[in-house]
Amino acid sequence: MMTKSHALEAKYEEEDKQVKSETESTNLDKLPDPTGWRLLVMPFAVKEKTEGGIIIAQETLDRARVATQVGYVLKMGDLCKICRIAHGD
Repeated sequence: MMTKSHALEAKYEEEDKQVKSETESTNLDKLPDPTGWRLLVMPFAVKEKTEGGIIIAQETLDRARVATQVGYVLKMGDLCKICRIAHGD
């Protein structure tokens, strides 16, 4: 049998998951839609601290952000989708 505190925790966790999913979908809807062959990419986030707790200098962080070629595709333009279908991806 669940105690009141466990039942409350479960309820709060359920509500928190629902709010997060609603927020994520609405935030994605607020972003502009790319056209043509364009992509909307979120760049890779560079860690600001090492596992040992050393804080990395801002200049080093800036260089790493510029040098990175990794990102997460958020949205694709219409022509990108046609290309993916044609190639069977």
